[in-house]
Amino acid sequence: MKDIRLKDLPSLLRTTDPNDILLDFLRQEAQNCFKASAMIINTFNDLEHEVLDAIAFKFPQIYTVGPLGLLSQQMPESESKFITSSLWKEDLECLEWLDKMEPNSVVYVNFGSATVMSDQHLREFAWGVSK
Repeated sequence: MKDIRLKDLPSLLRTTDPNDILLDFLRQEAQNCFKASAMIINTFNDLEHEVLDAIAFKFPQIYTVGPLGLLSQQMPESESKFITSSLWKEDLECLEWLDKMEPNSVVYVNFGSATVMSDQHLREFAWGVSK
């Protein structure tokens, strides 16, 4: 992609370590794309045309079908409640645990789907939350 910089990538991909496990996984998945006859992407051309053009240069059979999140909002709740964009299975045990807690006794912290931080930053964060 033209003029892309390392800082433009999501933090979990900002690595200079060629042996990074996530980078290796993504490299393998990118190679697997060449085995497919087509690629379906949850986006639309007007939003990401530069990226799509760059992908199409190497992989011409691309179909955009998004944004799918908007489509799920038009479905009846009974049909859409099991649709998610998460790559991970939802663990409902935490909600059961939360229901047992006293009001105002829990602090919720969300790091997103994946977070990269040093042990020192994690300790500092935990210390800050505990104070």
